[in-house]
Amino acid sequence: MRSLADSAQRGGRRVRGAIELALRSLAVLAVLALLVLEFMDSDSAQRSIATAEGAESALPAIAAAVRDPRVHDVHLELATAPDASTRDLIRAVRRSGVGVTWNAPLPPAGLLSVEPLASPGQSQRLTVASEVPLILADDAGILDSVPAGASVILGAHVSGSLRAWAASDSARALATAMVRDSLHVRRVLVLGMAGWESRFVTVALEEAGWNVDARLGVSPTATVAQGVIRPDTARHSAVVVLDSSAAPYSNAIADYARSGGGVILLPDALSLRALRSVAPGGRGGLMSAEDGMLASPEPRHGLPMVPIVGVRDDSFILEDRDGAAAVAIRRTGAGRVLQTGYQESWRWRLAGGEGAPVAHRAWWSSLVQSVAYAPSSGSAVSQPWTHADETPVAALLATIGPPDESAPLQEADTIESRGIFRWWLFGIAILALLAEWASRRFRGLA
Repeated sequence: MRSLADSAQRGGRRVRGAIELALRSLAVLAVLALLVLEFMDSDSAQRSIATAEGAESALPAIAAAVRDPRVHDVHLELATAPDASTRDLIRAVRRSGVGVTWNAPLPPAGLLSVEPLASPGQSQRLTVASEVPLILADDAGILDSVPAGASVILGAHVSGSLRAWAASDSARALATAMVRDSLHVRRVLVLGMAGWESRFVTVALEEAGWNVDARLGVSPTATVAQGVIRPDTARHSAVVVLDSSAAPYSNAIADYARSGGGVILLPDALSLRALRSVAPGGRGGLMSAEDGMLASPEPRHGLPMVPIVGVRDDSFILEDRDGAAAVAIRRTGAGRVLQTGYQESWRWRLAGGEGAPVAHRAWWSSLVQSVAYAPSSGSAVSQPWTHADETPVAALLATIGPPDESAPLQEADTIESRGIFRWWLFGIAILALLAEWASRRFRGLA
């Protein structure tokens, strides 16, 4: 007859056997789950959904998504449109063989550029175009505000990088630009007879910051010179020819223009054959000044003018008056030649009202800027050019395509969460097998 101790021992073995069977079954089920999950993942197209705020968080998001080598498609959800760094990242991941789509709200389309002007003050030309009003700022503070549309700002001084914000939202710059280089501006040579025009042209250019060389005739046989007279691109950015007294240098001026220099011709300079060969056009009949216009919003209508006729096909008319060409420009060889029909501009300065001296100075300086020879100084920008993003929306669509608003192939089951789940299954299987082995071991020792 069996004792109670034997019965209890046999019951304990049965319970331990049931536990060992359960542990073995749990390990087998965990392994089977791993195999099924692996089969399902390998049999279906995998797409990871990564979310990021910007470039600094897009890199770890994409890295986590593509950690599994079976992933071939990543969808990137961004809070803002990809900037230049994020666009480069997406393009690099695509080139590695992983498909990347993205979705984010697009900012207003716009353009922002900064170009150095050939001016003595090292100023810049800003070109802005946007669907919305913008605020422009550089490293020193706010520069200006511009309305929606296209705008050109001349004579700006940009410190560091230039940024444009939507006037209604200053959370993120819509576009950024930087001055790539600066120009080396040289002297201006003025040639003409001594008189009111030569005097005030020279004064206007010097007031605007230009360094001036001059040769002024005081009689048919006497001249007064300042600086180097013979035109040379190594010294002069532009040559202003007021009249025919420049005859001894006319051939040199034409050669100077063809070699890259800038030349401005007034009507009386067209009496010289060498200068007619490079001029944008010929001389017409004299148009009288309009009375009372010097102090009006169109003060140059108060100046006598010799219209430019027979404008060459390769020339461009910059200004006209009553249908007649008043200012024209053409490229001659490597240089530029500007022809103006206005005479006696000194009258504008003296009789044009309170702001006339400033306007006269700015006009003459702008004529010189439009033709000035100003080679690059070769100075580097203060920050890497890669920080600039001049046309973000256009660059975005050109480099990585439009946003993808379609539903993702897989919902929130990311690669990283599936990896963690696999590790849990693997751990359960190992622990179950170890527990079963330990139970068998201790049962044999008992």
